Amino acid sequence: MKEFIEQQLALYPESREQDVLKAVYQSVFGCGHFVYDEAKCKAMLEKELRENNYTSKTAVEDLGRYSRVYLSKLKESGISSSTLLKLFILSAKEEDKKDEYIEAVKLLPEICKDVFDKREFERIISTHIEEGCPSLHHSELFREKYHPCYRVILSEYADIIPLLCEIEKREECIVAIDGKAASGKSTLGKLLSQIYSADLIHMDDYFLPPERKTKERLSEAGGNVDYERFACELLVPLVNEGRYISRPYRCHGGYYEQPKEKKRSKITVIEGSYSLHPELYRHYDIKIFIDLDPRMQSERIKKRDPEMYERFISEWIPLENRYFEETNIEKRCDIKLISKKNYRMEVIKNEK
Repeated sequence: MKEFIEQQLALYPESREQDVLKAVYQSVFGCGHFVYDEAKCKAMLEKELRENNYTSKTAVEDLGRYSRVYLSKLKESGISSSTLLKLFILSAKEEDKKDEYIEAVKLLPEICKDVFDKREFERIISTHIEEGCPSLHHSELFREKYHPCYRVILSEYADIIPLLCEIEKREECIVAIDGKAASGKSTLGKLLSQIYSADLIHMDDYFLPPERKTKERLSEAGGNVDYERFACELLVPLVNEGRYISRPYRCHGGYYEQPKEKKRSKITVIEGSYSLHPELYRHYDIKIFIDLDPRMQSERIKKRDPEMYERFISEWIPLENRYFEETNIEKRCDIKLISKKNYRMEVIKNEK
């Protein structure tokens, strides 16, 4: 907390008490409420984009769990206003974190005692808590000095703005997300489908049925996925004809679902281990690999699926690792993401 407040005061030395409170509020609650009227939010965003003439020093300001995305840098960042609006709406939620917030703000008078009158700050905080911790405005001085014009979104969303820029360079695209178990492939796939109303296809629906899991087949790198069926029924028709057959295989029940013909959407997202298999690789427009520290991977799997943990460790992860080593997709992909604590991501573009 002390380091965060010191950073805020260094960035904004003309801050008043309410500006520091607002930064802490946003770091805990984000924008602090659900978005009930998307049209109104869109109109407000467009108005601010038209009227804002001040250029901020930074595009994204990290507040911890949330980040401020500055509108003056939006065009420069490469994402559209509609994408920022969607990220803002997806980030907006009402969470019961008041106790965490109150505990944090009570530390502020001591942290800021060399900047603000300690007793006065204590009084301001006491009144704020008594009023139920409502959302706050920036001070008049702060607005005059720094012209704040931004939207607050989850930092895990702000992290992937460079990836979203790559997607938005294209009218249509097929995105593939491969990577280590528990690295966040499904989470990223779901997010992209929400942002862009994209079709989301799971490689888990194309694993081999038991009768095809021969010793010879499983000796192949990536041989435990039915890449032939995936290419024949789905990927090649999707690319060449703008339509495809969806026929997921349900491992637990040992059956195929009834086939459904679907039309291609502007953006299609294919997520899951082996999605960048050498037999499929060339068909994608954007190829993503997500890396993950082995210790964090183990912790996530144990928490997410404790009953299957031993099988992950002894069977599935060794198969995945051999596939990654033999295909070298980490180096061949367009974008590498490194999954970190709290599902934050570091984005690295591969230079080919």
